[in-house]
Amino acid sequence: MNRNLLLIIISIGIFTIVQTVSTISISLNDDLNIDLKEEQKVINQKYITAKLLSNSLYRVYNLFDVNLSKNKKDRINKSANIDFLNYLTDQLDKFKIESIYLEPKESKKIGKNIINPYEIEIITNYKKLGKFLTALEKADRLIEIEKIHLKNGLERVRSTNKESSLENQNIRLTISSITLSKDRSNG
Repeated sequence: MNRNLLLIIISIGIFTIVQTVSTISISLNDDLNIDLKEEQKVINQKYITAKLLSNSLYRVYNLFDVNLSKNKKDRINKSANIDFLNYLTDQLDKFKIESIYLEPKESKKIGKNIINPYEIEIITNYKKLGKFLTALEKADRLIEIEKIHLKNGLERVRSTNKESSLENQNIRLTISSITLSKDRSNG
């Protein structure tokens, strides 16, 4: 009987030791897994940040490539106005915005840069205007929206008896495309 009791005690002891070692091992692995998951999360965030920066740098490079003229005779100085006018009219058509007039104004030099302003009068609602301005901002050309004038005074509201006619607004915009120049003789 002593022998059986001794065997049972030894078996319980070995079982307890194995369970303790296994619990400690699993606990250490769980801690290691948690640490590795946190490290992986940080590395993924760094990767995503690097990818975003890479895309942004490509966009900046592309903006300079499209908008930088090397001298007065560069193609960009000659064709930029026509290309931008085509882009403007394409965007107006895309968003089904009624154009009353679109008039290029005289180019001007500010420092080394050439500014090509355009006056546009359109009839549209605010939602389409927002989409149009967002599309302009995404263009490869550097642009500046110099002025937005909404004709939505009290007189307009009082003179209109239909609510549906208030949805669309007359909007006048002054938009300029900007060409950067490296030519020292331009400025």
